Amino acid sequence: MFVSFNQYAKHIGVSKEYISKLKKQGRLDKAIVFDPVSGKNKIDLEKADGLLKGSLKLSQEDDEVVNYELGTDLSYDEIKRLKLYYELQSEKLDYDIKIGKYMLCEDVKNSAYRSGSILRDRLLALPQSLAPKIVGKQSIFDIKNIITDGLSKTITEFVQDYESE
Repeated sequence: MFVSFNQYAKHIGVSKEYISKLKKQGRLDKAIVFDPVSGKNKIDLEKADGLLKGSLKLSQEDDEVVNYELGTDLSYDEIKRLKLYYELQSEKLDYDIKIGKYMLCEDVKNSAYRSGSILRDRLLALPQSLAPKIVGKQSIFDIKNIITDGLSKTITEFVQDYESE
């Protein structure tokens, strides 16, 4: 599919001037074709998207795009901006971890393991605590209620202890 430079700029969310800049840099040369009907150059949408694959939009307000594919020549300013972007993203992630927005995978694994161990131990202790209550009961209904109440109480206590941490 062939589109105009304006249409392609809208397609990738940048300004028409930026598309002109990419054209001057030669980064779209393989995607530009001449349309004999209109007498103008058009952009092959699929080829252009392939050529610019790996482009990174630095921010919502900024319509500059920096290509980060390996083997691509980047200007000094583009490298500085990309480095700054990653440094800021790293600082933001560190801050988000500190305020508790995110957790490290290892912390989640350790917490889940601890919680699972605590719940397992409590459930395994149930028979010992429920046995004296069940001895002498003749009705299956009474035995079922004692076991159900014991399980409910154990799980409720576990959840309350977990939420208080």
